[in-house]
Amino acid sequence: MALLFTRTSELPTLLGLLKRRREAVLTMRNGIEAESRALREAGQIGPLDAAMFRRRVMQLDADLAWQDELDHTIAETVAAEHPAGEQNPAGTITGPTAEAAP
Repeated sequence: MALLFTRTSELPTLLGLLKRRREAVLTMRNGIEAESRALREAGQIGPLDAAMFRRRVMQLDADLAWQDELDHTIAETVAAEHPAGEQNPAGTITGPTAEAAP
C-alpha cells in the first residue's frame, strides 16, 4: 500500500487516512504470517520459501515502525503549534503530555 503526502490543513483527514493505512498494513502482515505458518505446517513449503514470507513480514513490520515514528512526529508538531490548553485541528486539547490521536 503506497502512501503519498500532500500538504493539508485537514489534520483529522490525515489522521484518519493514516489510521486506515495502519489497519490495512497490519491486516496484510498478519495474513502473510498466517499463510506462511499454515503452509509450513502442511509441509507445502520449505525453509527457503518460509524465509521469503518472513522477509515480507519484516518489511511490513518496518513500515509499521516508521508509521509509529510519523504518528509521534505529527503529535509533537501539533503540540508545538498549539499552546497548552488550546484546541488543535484534531479536536483535542493540547497540554504538556497530550498527543494527537492517530
